Amino acid sequence: MTSDQNIKTCESCGETFGCGAKIDGCWCTEVKLSQESAADLKAKFSDCLCPVCLAKVAIDEKNLTAN
Repeated sequence: MTSDQNIKTCESCGETFGCGAKIDGCWCTEVKLSQESAADLKAKFSDCLCPVCLAKVAIDEKNLTAN
């Protein structure tokens, strides 16, 4: 984690993580979600999710579209 990252608490699981949303190249930009999933997350949560929870959303979405 770089010093440019803010320490946040995941609203989904409660774990702390480094958020680099205010810097270029934050880890979260690598997670690909549909517009629907992104809008759903914005409706459910007021702040960022940790890498594990965000990856789980992406995996769940991929599994749903594969069926």
